Amino acid sequence: MSNRRQNLDRLAAARSQEMVKVIGEFIKDNRQVKATEADNLYTKALGVLQEHGLYAMALYLLYRSGNQTGADTTKYSAEELIATQTMANLWAMLSEWALADLRVKPEQSIDWTVLNGRDQKKTILTHFSENLCASDLGRMFFVKELFEQALIYARYHARALRE
Repeated sequence: MSNRRQNLDRLAAARSQEMVKVIGEFIKDNRQVKATEADNLYTKALGVLQEHGLYAMALYLLYRSGNQTGADTTKYSAEELIATQTMANLWAMLSEWALADLRVKPEQSIDWTVLNGRDQKKTILTHFSENLCASDLGRMFFVKELFEQALIYARYHARALRE
């Protein structure tokens, strides 16, 4: 395994650990996000990614994230918070130094607390369509594989955290 591949595997693992931090967060109705809810969303997002591609996965996560903004997690449903955190981590992954030579870094950093704003969603979808899906096929498949790995790891993390 090359050093580059190891670094990217480590990157996927690190981002998946960030994704599952949502488990146990307090949300609407004074309840906590369950590991099974996270597992379900990661599995569905992974299925959309594998069957329909990067752009469809971005659309799916942005649709599921709703339109709630802000850091107050008690205003989110479980699905909204999980989808928001997942999209934010995948978006941030594109800016990692290990991907610098791929030239997939977004022009704009988007924090999870504002990710569901109309302008931010438009920025994300534009970047996916113009910089990932409509460009170099090798780059697109590379990012797809990296996102798949992160979602697989997140799914297994969530399953390990089930009660």
